[in-house]
Amino acid sequence: MPFFPNQIAAASNILSAFRAGTRCALLKALCQSGKTGTFQHLIKMMLDGGFITHAYIVCGSSETELRNQAHDDTLEYNAEYYNSDAITVIFHQDFKRTELNITDSLIIVDESHLVQTKDQKLHGFLGARGIKQNGDPTALYAQNAYLLSVDATPYAEEAALIHKETPFPKAVIELMPGEGYFGLGDYKGLGRLHETFDIAREPERFAALLDSVPRKFVLMRLTHGDAATAAEGELRHICERRGFPCLLNTSAATQVAVTRKQQAQMSREGNRVPCLEDAPATTTVVIIRGRLRAGKVVPKQHVGFAWEGAANSKTDALVQGLPGRMCGYVFGTEKPILFVPPSALVTRDDKVIKASEIDRAINGAPQMLPMRGTNIKPSHVGSVAMRGDQVVTPWHFSILLPAVAADDECPLPPQRRTRYEAREDQRMLGEHCRDALLAQQSIIEHDRRLSPEARAEILSIIANPATYPHVRQMAGSSQLGYYAQLEQAQKDGTVPHEHIEPCAPMTFCVTFPNYAGLRSPANLRRLHIIFYTEAPSPLGKLAVNLKSRIPTTNGKSVFGADDSTHAVATIRTAITPAQIRTPAALETTLDLILTRWRESISTPMPMERLIKDEAGRFSFNKRTFHYETTKRNDVETICRRLGTKFAVKIKTEYVRGGDNLFNVKSITWAPTA
Repeated sequence: MPFFPNQIAAASNILSAFRAGTRCALLKALCQSGKTGTFQHLIKMMLDGGFITHAYIVCGSSETELRNQAHDDTLEYNAEYYNSDAITVIFHQDFKRTELNITDSLIIVDESHLVQTKDQKLHGFLGARGIKQNGDPTALYAQNAYLLSVDATPYAEEAALIHKETPFPKAVIELMPGEGYFGLGDYKGLGRLHETFDIAREPERFAALLDSVPRKFVLMRLTHGDAATAAEGELRHICERRGFPCLLNTSAATQVAVTRKQQAQMSREGNRVPCLEDAPATTTVVIIRGRLRAGKVVPKQHVGFAWEGAANSKTDALVQGLPGRMCGYVFGTEKPILFVPPSALVTRDDKVIKASEIDRAINGAPQMLPMRGTNIKPSHVGSVAMRGDQVVTPWHFSILLPAVAADDECPLPPQRRTRYEAREDQRMLGEHCRDALLAQQSIIEHDRRLSPEARAEILSIIANPATYPHVRQMAGSSQLGYYAQLEQAQKDGTVPHEHIEPCAPMTFCVTFPNYAGLRSPANLRRLHIIFYTEAPSPLGKLAVNLKSRIPTTNGKSVFGADDSTHAVATIRTAITPAQIRTPAALETTLDLILTRWRESISTPMPMERLIKDEAGRFSFNKRTFHYETTKRNDVETICRRLGTKFAVKIKTEYVRGGDNLFNVKSITWAPTA
């Protein structure tokens, strides 16, 4: 079988990433767009070029038809290597009797979303050889091996990468669809994607649907339960009245073959059945259970409509079900109509991301991902602003605070004030912030993230003396969550997850001395400016807070960090007592360690995310570190500050101390974004 230009291009990009030093990659491709041909071409290039001596195609599925298809595809694409045992196909049922020698090999995990939970059989099978799907390259480097995940719905894998739930990077290569491809986005755009409905309650409506597709197959996925039983009963009654065959394609009975090859095999066994590749004599309903999901190629030329009745499916299972099987390149004179559960098409006009689950799947990363995928932890999606305006990515710079009337009665200079309470002082502070911004308004004039309309609107807001400058004062340990959102939004070029009520056109967030989230010099104030405009952002959805677009995982996926992640480190940092004698010394030391750790992430052997003394504890003077409790002391304050700086959550473990000392057993950290 020939390889197509888009497959050759994607395979070449993966090989380029491997040759550049990457050992783990993800190939993402739309359903039925050609991913099998892509990784088969990669296998051929790597075997031809001597990069590897063996390739393994591994899948956690136990479906026999999908396994047979994988063998057939490999024989068709790479017959010479397959017949010489240079390529091995391994499915769930093969795990116990297959030896996996990863030396000089390419391991392809096909349909990687199918079996992705820790401690499942695939996890154990790969883990026994040191292979980790979270991108850890240790065993791969040691054995000169490469790992490629392949999937059309890698939601958990992408979420783990985007939120840095694993410290190990992967090359992400997208297969662009070839000419003539028709996918879910096309179905929706042309109005051929509809909601399922209760057949038992609306039998006439369903009967009219059947009558509208003469001499076509109708593929119906029905589940178990009272509602499904009632729907099937009514369906069979409708078919009986019209003389339409109603056949099964389930794990218990196969009354219709998917391909002519399967049909011929069944015929040799004495079982003559129709085939989806041939037009039926009359409208024929096929009830499906437990089949025709991820990876399975289904002929579409003679399908009138496909009904995905699994109402409670995860979105990856839904997309990979009948809707995904109806995508591809080869169709009849008219494309099928797709029916999906109503919950998959629900939109939210009150949210910053209005998209339904299907819309999220169609858009895909980096714009957005579904919220109901396997091992996905749904995020809270931010609400639209009170006035319906567009919040703009915040800017920041530092200022000196003004002397105000209240300072005459205060022994502290204004740089050491903890906040301004009097209304007139707050207004003066707001005007001072506006003046400081006017002096530096070039940061807005030259910001390419703004549309011309938004830039003009913001500049008019600043210049208009009638615009009241709202001020939010950040002091002590208050509003740390929102401040962290400001810092992250400014870094990512997005917006905070929460709105700053009342969504005024211009708000200044000012920090004060010893604020737990502050990292600026002591005599300066960190100033963030938030605008709400009527003009939209040119970045569109990418300007929305990350977690509203991309959910995190629930921690159960093999794509995130695992319990043995720390064990790969070759460096354990030693700390001397002098390096932690004072808060300033401790902060300098921890900052250096975290900097080195961050730089080591992309190396074959990243540093351990653990600081632990050989004596079993670090001892700190209570007075020096202002110790009140294990939650209120300078160690905790420093850890919070550095956690914000490095986008990690730092955890301290305490052990029993004494009258003048408190003891920390260990300091660990994990990425938060």
